[in-house]
Amino acid sequence: MEIGQIQSFLAVAECLNFSKAAEKVFLSQPAVSQQVRLMEKELGVALFSRGPHRIELTPAGKICREQLQCCVRQLERMTERTRLAAEGKFGQLRVGFISTAAVDIVPRLVNRFRETHPQVRLELRDNISSVLMHMLEQRQMDVAFLRVPFPSSGLLRHAVIHEEPFRLFLPGSHSLAGKQAVHLRELNDQPFLAYARKSAPGYHDLLMGKLTEFGVRPSLIHEAKDMYTLVSMVSAGMGATIAPASIARYGISNIAVRDIADDFPPSQIAMAFHSVVTSPVISAFLDAALQEKKQRRPAAPEG
Repeated sequence: MEIGQIQSFLAVAECLNFSKAAEKVFLSQPAVSQQVRLMEKELGVALFSRGPHRIELTPAGKICREQLQCCVRQLERMTERTRLAAEGKFGQLRVGFISTAAVDIVPRLVNRFRETHPQVRLELRDNISSVLMHMLEQRQMDVAFLRVPFPSSGLLRHAVIHEEPFRLFLPGSHSLAGKQAVHLRELNDQPFLAYARKSAPGYHDLLMGKLTEFGVRPSLIHEAKDMYTLVSMVSAGMGATIAPASIARYGISNIAVRDIADDFPPSQIAMAFHSVVTSPVISAFLDAALQEKKQRRPAAPEG
């Protein structure tokens, strides 16, 4: 059964008139009649009962019309989705992120992408940096938002999309809590809380390296696997820590957030992805995120 036969049959089934059906499919009436006869011959049944002044669908013709209309709708749906998939507007996108990127970075990007790409199904996963990097390298994740720097086997690329200052987080009763800005050397011989290296090796090494650079020798170092636990330990009076300024939004009590008086680099969050991008959906999301970064005005410094 050929597509021309199907088109001719459905036109006649709709119009119940061969002349009008011929106009609908841009064929001559004899050509439409021939297409229908060939279809009836192939199926071995009469699809129309033909009278001197009118034609009607036979019971078999009605079933044939219903089934073919379903097939045509599925074909149209397939054609549309195939076109959208090639444009990066249909499919699935797996987005991973560290918990602190969920404050406003990921929600903002995801909501805007959903508005422009409503037929892309988004799968969001919150995890630690080391797990997200492994998933990206194994192609179990399409895009991930991580703090930089991070170690990579060379399979990943990244683009920085967010910067913010680091702040010093102190227990409310800490001896330095009364100061507006604190030099890191003032933390010497005091307990310090660090983000666990197992969770984010590059980020951990950056901060600990800065402590060494400024001559800080903590009396004791505790580690936490995530930011919320980290600042909760600060609140409990277990020590001070250095963390991105946005962590103050967690609203945990008994914490004093102070400026770092030394020249300290900003905290950066990057969008990481596999070096070989094979999906138009991934490319569309990367483009949207980079475009959003260009349009976003720099945030005012936090005091």
